[in-house]
Amino acid sequence: MLIFIKIFGGGLSGTHALELANTDTILDLKKKIVALHPGILIKRLLVGGRQLSNESATIEESQVQKESTIQCFAGKDDGSGVQAPVPADSDELPPVQDGPPGLLRQNTLQAVSYGDIFVVRLIEARNLVPMDEYDDFQSSDPYAILALGSQQARSAVIEKSLDPRWDELFGFYVSPEESDSNLSVICWDQDFGKADDPEGFVDIKVSSIPRGETVDRYYKLQDVAHGEVHLSIKRAALSSPQLRDVLLKVRCSLGH
Repeated sequence: MLIFIKIFGGGLSGTHALELANTDTILDLKKKIVALHPGILIKRLLVGGRQLSNESATIEESQVQKESTIQCFAGKDDGSGVQAPVPADSDELPPVQDGPPGLLRQNTLQAVSYGDIFVVRLIEARNLVPMDEYDDFQSSDPYAILALGSQQARSAVIEKSLDPRWDELFGFYVSPEESDSNLSVICWDQDFGKADDPEGFVDIKVSSIPRGETVDRYYKLQDVAHGEVHLSIKRAALSSPQLRDVLLKVRCSLGH
């Protein structure tokens, strides 16, 4: 399953996507983080305000959910092999020495080279233009198409609503070559026996979503008199070539 690791301290920062199995242990998780940042000292792992202190516990036993964000409080190895203690009741990290010059840049460039994952939650739309005439009211049967590069996804149809709520989650892989591309969200009104009616669209630059952050907002739909779509978009750097390869295989299997 996919989880996100947000690192604090030790001159390191940022959010990374990792693929874990439910049977992986917390120790396995720590090893994966160390593989991303050689020389890192993991001082504390937190998820939902809980400390993941039992290294032998599995991800499932630790109640880590899919797409959870785990906070990793870290320092740098000073070469002594001794990890400075962190008080159990304190969120403060002890002072640590900076790592070797270029280490952070090297890991950052490595992460960027694998591209990004875009997790898009299509929450709802509001005040859509009515496209269908009924006996005593006007409405629409809206759905949305999400497209990024050659990848496409389609939401469910919400019948007879101008304020549809989907609350659906979609994932897209963005290669380094696609970092200047757009995420397009196109709303449609489903019709039977004739072409579907467009309900407006919005184009969102990949580069406008900062790495490691979530942008949650309403976007005004273009080419229509009124209407907005509510999206929550999270962008995270892929730090694992294995995860990148899995995403590429999924994209190929979908015919893109």
